Amino acid sequence: MFTEDLSVFFETEDFGVLVSDVNGTTFDGIFDNAAATKDVYSGQIINASPKLLCRTDDVNGYEQGDLLEISDTNYYIRAILPDGTGVSEVQLTTEQP
Repeated sequence: MFTEDLSVFFETEDFGVLVSDVNGTTFDGIFDNAAATKDVYSGQIINASPKLLCRTDDVNGYEQGDLLEISDTNYYIRAILPDGTGVSEVQLTTEQP
């Protein structure tokens, strides 16, 4: 794991968004809600998977089913995938587990 301060990569002044939980705790992350695949015949989205990239330290203690608010939308945590460098991908869903 890196010992550098990784928060600079997620600041809201650049590409980051403010994330908050039901207790009012906030942190910054990079949110991606892009559609992954389109059906070439119908044009329909096959897989849209919102996710958040953030510092692992910011999501320690959260678990599957916890609620986060990002850009006025509520998302439930599906999975937290640390990459071993101090950064985690948080897979999200709008459907309550």
